[in-house]
Amino acid sequence: MDLLSLRFGEETAAQFQELVDTGVTVEQYRAIGTPSTIIMNPEIAAINQAKSNLLAAIQAAGAENPGAGGAGSGQTDFEQAVAAVQADQKCSKTHAMQVVVRQQPELHKAYLQRRNPGMTL
Repeated sequence: MDLLSLRFGEETAAQFQELVDTGVTVEQYRAIGTPSTIIMNPEIAAINQAKSNLLAAIQAAGAENPGAGGAGSGQTDFEQAVAAVQADQKCSKTHAMQVVVRQQPELHKAYLQRRNPGMTL
């Protein structure tokens, strides 16, 4: 990178490093064209701006997606109780579920009703 910055300047070297860090392959880079080609083409720039606007609208309209195991993952009190038993007793999830079902049947019933709307217990 030092040779690159000496030859082309710090800004170009930083841009190149950002490109390398993305993991894009040479084939992918060639397929999308060089950034200067995209930026200089007003038609492509307008399409990209429209795509960005659509993506922002879609993201704003949807529910938050915290990913697997995130705070909003829909975990219930029953699931939390099972995880706690599993951690305390260092047992399988199946055994932990059996313990919680026996000790706290109301949590299990609420869990089943949330997971199976319309089901009568």
